[in-house]
Amino acid sequence: MAGGATNLAYWLTTAGEYDEAAQLLDEALATRRKALGNDHPQVASTLTVQANLFVARKQYTEALEGTTEALRILALNLPDDHWLVAMAKNVRGAALTGLRRYPEAEKLLLASLPALSGSPIADLPQRGRARLADLYTAWGKPEEAEKYAR
Repeated sequence: MAGGATNLAYWLTTAGEYDEAAQLLDEALATRRKALGNDHPQVASTLTVQANLFVARKQYTEALEGTTEALRILALNLPDDHWLVAMAKNVRGAALTGLRRYPEAEKLLLASLPALSGSPIADLPQRGRARLADLYTAWGKPEEAEKYAR
């Protein structure tokens, strides 16, 4: 149930239904922590989707906090080239872009691209490229942005 709620919250965030996504994520996170413990990759997955919601809401500091915990958990459980690690890095890169920490964002966004292609979430590779375009646009590098444009 918590997995379905996390997945639905991801798509609700994409659709701009932030309040409903937030409620689902709070419930899913509590359920997963109780059932699986704090260091399970599924907890990290929900934290990453929650951080993605924070990015959509322009709550970049909260997104960084969520991805810090998610990446710590994922480092304990999965190889660095796993798509969940890449997703967490990509969301963190988007948060860093929002905070105008462009060099840090660039490093994470570029590093996340190869593994995003292995994701079961169909739009993640395109989202990763779009976030790079957004970074370079914000950073004043239109030639680089054009390489990753939607």
